[in-house]
Amino acid sequence: MDYKVNKMMLRSLVMLSLLAASIEPLLVKVGFQKGYSLLSMIFFRNIIACVTAIFFIKNRVWLGWHLVFKVLPLALLLFIVNVASLFALQFINVASVLIVIATTPIFVALVNQWLGRDILQKPFWIGLIISFMGVCLSVGVFQGLSSFHIMSFFALLLAIACSTTYRVYIESVTKEVDPAQISFYIFSINAVLTIILLPFFIDTISWKSLSIATWIGISAALANIAFISSIHLLGSTRMSVIDMLQRPLVMIAAVLLLNETLTNTQIAGCVLTFIGTQLARVKRVSEVRALN
Repeated sequence: MDYKVNKMMLRSLVMLSLLAASIEPLLVKVGFQKGYSLLSMIFFRNIIACVTAIFFIKNRVWLGWHLVFKVLPLALLLFIVNVASLFALQFINVASVLIVIATTPIFVALVNQWLGRDILQKPFWIGLIISFMGVCLSVGVFQGLSSFHIMSFFALLLAIACSTTYRVYIESVTKEVDPAQISFYIFSINAVLTIILLPFFIDTISWKSLSIATWIGISAALANIAFISSIHLLGSTRMSVIDMLQRPLVMIAAVLLLNETLTNTQIAGCVLTFIGTQLARVKRVSEVRALN
């Protein structure tokens, strides 16, 4: 019975992480279309995300300075990832950002293999390539890519580097700190940094952006809480691969809830992504040692 409950909980966490993370860039793009400034949205987003984390995480405890300083790099890395991604969305479309960010699992897998955490065999790489092709097709790679923008390109490279470090490092921290507590401290630290630093760069805070930033902050907080818990249970490589299902799942939801239609190319992309994530299985070194 416990196994079934845990399995159901894991699936729920993964689905929440995927859906909430997929909604965020779409909301950001809506904010840009309405003329809201990047820094104003970041300002409200981080504060709302902190409030959301406080609301959902009831058993908050003081970790002690030793563990707080372990969580601090995670907060800084996530802060950079968010700012870099939002910056890129100012100049290129969501499809372009999703395609570039979809390469992150490759680097997470390589780093974890180098650290001796995972054993990555040929089926994993075949599955990962198939998943990436599926993402490209599902977002409309041939129609959706924006023209090349040098600053956005470097911003996304920075986002990928920080996201890879964040995912790999967080796996170590979850061995000492409960995932929910990590999320609470990450958003608390980012809210403090936002309140202290961003006013120096914002001439006037646009209160009009509060409405869209509220939904962005809630989505970000829920996605992060579920994502960290999923990494704790599955490992950063496997969860990074599953994270590629974001776009197909949102597209399917749009069909079911909004009566939208998919092109044949998008359907093929969704199918490939689902097949690829199933093939890209990871062997954990710790599990192999336990069996031996």
